[in-house]
Amino acid sequence: MENVFKNLYNYRELLKTSIQKEVRSKYKNSFLGVLWSFLNPLLQILVYGIIFSLILKNPMENYTVFLCCGLIPWTFFSSAISKSAFTFIENGNIIKKVYFPREIIPISVVTGEAINFLISTIIILCFVIFSGMGLSRFMIFYPLIFITQYLVILAISLIISSVSVYFRDLQHFIGIALQLLFYAAPIVYAPNSIPVEYQWILKYNPMTYIINAYRNIFYEHSMIELKPLLLVLALAIVGCIIGYWIYNKLQKGFAEQLNFDVKNGDSVLIEATVSVYAVTGYNQLIVKNIEPDGLGSLFLKFENLKKSLLQEGLFDEKYKKNIPSYPSKIAVLSAYPSAALMDVMRTLKKRFPVCRVIIFPIPVQGKDAYFKIISTLKFVDELHFNTIILARGGGSLENLWNFNEEALARTIFELKTPIICGIGHETDFTICDYVCDLRALTPTYAAIEATPNIEDMYKHLSMLDGLLKSNMKYKIETLNTRINRLTHFYLFKNPEKLYGDHLQYVSYLQDKISNFMEKRLNNNMVIYTKLNLQLQSQNKVFVSHYQQKIQTCENLLKINFHNKLKANRNNLSMLISKLNALSPLQTLERGYALVKKENQYVSSIDDLNNEDNVSIYLKDGYVKATIYKE
Repeated sequence: MENVFKNLYNYRELLKTSIQKEVRSKYKNSFLGVLWSFLNPLLQILVYGIIFSLILKNPMENYTVFLCCGLIPWTFFSSAISKSAFTFIENGNIIKKVYFPREIIPISVVTGEAINFLISTIIILCFVIFSGMGLSRFMIFYPLIFITQYLVILAISLIISSVSVYFRDLQHFIGIALQLLFYAAPIVYAPNSIPVEYQWILKYNPMTYIINAYRNIFYEHSMIELKPLLLVLALAIVGCIIGYWIYNKLQKGFAEQLNFDVKNGDSVLIEATVSVYAVTGYNQLIVKNIEPDGLGSLFLKFENLKKSLLQEGLFDEKYKKNIPSYPSKIAVLSAYPSAALMDVMRTLKKRFPVCRVIIFPIPVQGKDAYFKIISTLKFVDELHFNTIILARGGGSLENLWNFNEEALARTIFELKTPIICGIGHETDFTICDYVCDLRALTPTYAAIEATPNIEDMYKHLSMLDGLLKSNMKYKIETLNTRINRLTHFYLFKNPEKLYGDHLQYVSYLQDKISNFMEKRLNNNMVIYTKLNLQLQSQNKVFVSHYQQKIQTCENLLKINFHNKLKANRNNLSMLISKLNALSPLQTLERGYALVKKENQYVSSIDDLNNEDNVSIYLKDGYVKATIYKE
């Protein structure tokens, strides 16, 4: 282990450059650049959020934040594992030609993805803030969680990348394994939603503890489960040690990934350094690269053409076209018949049988074979295919030279149709590989890159169907429980309670309205009185105007009625005398009193009860009294 840290320090500049290359190459020459580090997880969150929150009606509060805390760390895990799994194979050409610590390659890949993850963490913070949840003091544990996840990924990457050099079939299991791990981790669902008998699956997945820790500090604002996280950290450190041991044992055979077998008597060209063995004093050669004699000129020609086209910009990522995800028509250019073509057709039929595939036979080696390839490409480009696959099996540099011709490279660059090149083995690089829209490791990989896997689509749809049914069942059960609860609700059994309070309120409003109307009426009477007084004041002038006429009329009336009044006066005097004789006031003048109870005069003692309140009227006033009967 001491050597690994020493090598990393000695080649720190190479490590730094590799990490920068990994970070920049991910979105190199794209219009949005590093913004894709935000957009990719945002789009994933949007898709899963719509499916599980809106369509499947997930009842979980702040489900988007919950989803962010699981999906973004998982994206870091899956992307780093997928990318680093075959990193030694993809860089085989460099490994064979240049000496450097090979562990730099997987470390730079994982570190580059880690940087992208740190950028994506800003998305989690934005969702946490804008949802109103706020930041938690437990975020101080974020570095510990991140380091744990980084070491877990690094340990797995070291093991898989080393083993995949010798077991190429591993490539077919990586995607399936990652998909299984995705559903075996609480990413889109809560851990407690899994039946108890299946809880053990989550316990054996290290991402379960890492995702739960992220949710503790961002979503739940609670203390992380420190003990299981530290256990995962310890296992990750042990895994890194084991991974490096496996890598150290296997990396000695990486150099055997050459395109030819060296036999006794072969003429070869080597790149080496000379040193002296101090023990014996003998000179020794430390070989860094070896190739058959006679290919050196071709390789020099290849490098010169590559450099020239690179300077012209034919290899720039900004000119590369996107490969359609779901093609309906694919053109395959390859030798007919050939093993490469059979591999391509078999893979296309297996992965996406609904796609129409048309074969265009071409010569793949021989003098001036590239002219036929150029004419076929131009012809196919006018037929509006979704994708073109240019495939050829492995071979020596000489056999593959037609694919290193400048004219063919420029033709590929000018194509309107996206093209995938699957030429040779993983370690074979041609000029066409650099100028095409997508370089595949082998013809089989070209077919894989050109089509989606229909089995994965079926599995995904089946998973979504299962989740849909599960959520619908949960929703139905929840609604049934709610209905049962409501049917036994007290108010439903006593419906009068529903409107009793409302009746009281209506009565209160009626009283309030009555009081208001009475008050309004009184106010109107006051206003009316004021207006009447004002009217009387205004009528004084009118009255004085007609007063003289009234006076004249009055005088005439006095004369006419004088006699009549005189005649009736006697009769009135006589009637007054009789009335005075019968009046109660005269009775009072004689010393008697009147008793009044409740506005009625008392004429008998039977009309009075004990403790009745009465009024006693005398000639000069009245007094109040209370009756006490003996």
